[in-house]
Amino acid sequence: MKFCAVVRRSFWRNIWQFMRDNWLSNRIFNSYDNILDHCCFAWNKLIGMPWKIMSIGTRDWVYRS
Repeated sequence: MKFCAVVRRSFWRNIWQFMRDNWLSNRIFNSYDNILDHCCFAWNKLIGMPWKIMSIGTRDWVYRS
């Protein structure tokens, strides 16, 4: 597997982990639409935090071999 693919995958895993830890965990969803609403809320909240996205994507251990 190429290094770029690993870094890209790690970045998105870290983003998803951050969203789950902060806005999506420990909830009971009533319906599929409720899940989508919470995911959209979490995504929109994260988009409003560009420095957080940059810090998640530039962690030192992501670039170590």
